[in-house]
Amino acid sequence: MRIARELDQHLIVAGCAHNLGFLEGRRGDLPAALGWFDRAEEAYNALGRPPGMVEVLQANRAELMLAAGLVSEAEKAVMAAISGLEKSDNKTDLTEARLLAAEVALANHHSEAALEAATTASREFLEQDRYAWHLLAEYGGLRARFALDTVGKTTADEAIGLAQELFTTGLSSEAIHCTLLAGRIALRAGDVETARLHLQAAASARRRGSAMTRAQAWHAEALLREAEGNMSGSARAIDAGFRVIRDHRLTLGASELRSHAAAHGLDLALLAVTRALASGSPWRVLKAVESWRSESTRVAAARPPTDPELSHLLAELRRVKAEIRDVAVAGQARQSTPRMLAAVTRIESEIRAVSRRLRGSGMHLAPLGLTRERVVAGMGDRRLISYFTFGGEIHAVSILDGNITMKRLVPANWVRNEVASLLFSLNRLTVGRGAVRSVQAAFSSMDASLLALRRALIDPLTTGDEGLAVVPTGAMHRLPWPALDHGRVVSVAPSLEAGMAAFSKRFALDEDVAASLVAGPGLPGATDEVSRISRIYKNRRRRTGRRAETRRVLDDIEGAAVVHIAAHGNFRYDNPSFSSLEMYDGPLTVYDFEQIQTPPSVMVLSSCDSAVTKVVAGDELLGLSSALISLGVSSLVAPVVPIVDDISADLMVALHQNLVSGDSTPDALAKALSDGDDGDVTRRALCSSFVAFGA
Repeated sequence: MRIARELDQHLIVAGCAHNLGFLEGRRGDLPAALGWFDRAEEAYNALGRPPGMVEVLQANRAELMLAAGLVSEAEKAVMAAISGLEKSDNKTDLTEARLLAAEVALANHHSEAALEAATTASREFLEQDRYAWHLLAEYGGLRARFALDTVGKTTADEAIGLAQELFTTGLSSEAIHCTLLAGRIALRAGDVETARLHLQAAASARRRGSAMTRAQAWHAEALLREAEGNMSGSARAIDAGFRVIRDHRLTLGASELRSHAAAHGLDLALLAVTRALASGSPWRVLKAVESWRSESTRVAAARPPTDPELSHLLAELRRVKAEIRDVAVAGQARQSTPRMLAAVTRIESEIRAVSRRLRGSGMHLAPLGLTRERVVAGMGDRRLISYFTFGGEIHAVSILDGNITMKRLVPANWVRNEVASLLFSLNRLTVGRGAVRSVQAAFSSMDASLLALRRALIDPLTTGDEGLAVVPTGAMHRLPWPALDHGRVVSVAPSLEAGMAAFSKRFALDEDVAASLVAGPGLPGATDEVSRISRIYKNRRRRTGRRAETRRVLDDIEGAAVVHIAAHGNFRYDNPSFSSLEMYDGPLTVYDFEQIQTPPSVMVLSSCDSAVTKVVAGDELLGLSSALISLGVSSLVAPVVPIVDDISADLMVALHQNLVSGDSTPDALAKALSDGDDGDVTRRALCSSFVAFGA
């Protein structure tokens, strides 16, 4: 690269950056690889996007995104690469892209599409006389057949033969994975001796290679020890695999990358839960489920320091969005908005790229240690319910007063459909307009969904009106829990360890604590709501109107005990890290919140659907509320559906009055909901959409 720069050979400079990104990706250094790929793309753009090279970069980036667990981005990139390469004479790179498409399809659980793509790639590689690549395609096809459950006992021999050819060709990492697959095929067929032989060979790589290879090898070791009857040794191997994944995630500065990277540990987590369920012990099941979830709690502490380039880009994003708002108000949107929206897209892309290049601190929280005694003491008089999905079914482990039970409840698809129906009805009621018949239909549908969900998810596990501490799974993260059982105290946490950590940090509030109160623009009633709440606290800072600027708000939040923000919110499903609250000078995003060093103990978001999260593999959560809990906010109150401010103002005032009286956040919310019940069904339904997260 240095020589090419001296000779003004710009295309070679771009190619060197491209190759450096490829090499760093193979080393497993995701931030470095992304940095080089970004440089290569900038260079290719400056050179007019030379055909062939751009498409190969897209395919290489897709491979990197796949390794990072960003499957949807990988799919988009590889499809773009294939589309471009199909228009060229570059058949070699096209076939490689087809093989990558098979890998992406496997990650998306589209096994038939993966098998078709791998078979096509295998045939084309042979036609091109590229035998090593043909072996890789055969391995992809074998994995697809395993996923489709169309392999038998003899296929284990086929797999080990393929593994030996891969190793001879120099593809040692793929050979290890293929050997592990051979062992799993033999286990599935009941051939323990053959399985032991292959798993032992695959396990030899557990201390070398990339994090993904080592995690796969520890998976093999766990299976091997289990086959030998060494269950405690198998558990230790699973924990070792978890540590490999955790250490890899700790190198990543971007929270979205850390969350998606958890997908690489799902096989280990599934094995742990499968073993625990086979034991019939509810405690072992709880520990298996929550040990994996707790990894996210500890990794969340690995936030990078504030990055000047990222801060500059976030300020630029706010400037452009404020300009869009101003021209819209002035009636000039038709002339100016398209150009500004293009600028927003560009800046957001740069923010995402810079964030992904950041490195994690490499530090993590020490585990609390999930002993039965500690869990029982941490729950107090609340009932813990930890839900999890296994085999397409919702299961739950429940603990109260030391008594622990486990139940299989309902199909996960049924819960997903009922939650979607409930949210549709609540959103319909939020609008508050329409024909009487339409509104009544929404009420009826809402009542039916609430009743069905309560009977399916709460009634089988409770014996009275005790408070609940729930750890949801899948679509249940979108549930308005207080609405399921009006009057019951419910707290929600992403993991048992996160809930216990929040409970351990909780302290009683009073009117003298430092409070930061914010009213965003364009939200009728927000200023009055904040004004009423400010009378409750003596030591408060209030930001309204022009004073509600992002930097000032962040400065006030830093170190405050209580924060209340009444502002328009926006959840971005396409990229949850851009989910935001609207301030006077533009959006306050997850990226901004992640710069807070000393988070508040209690935070209340009183408008829009600011508790909405995106659930990715392994019950990892992305969004504003999950980011705040990860930052260390002990208690968060926010709604899961859009809330009209005049509906919730009285509830918010009552909530804060209860907080300064010494109530915990879940108790304060439940009491405010009960005391404010004036018989208005719409008001009660929407107010019950506020959820208390944490302690």
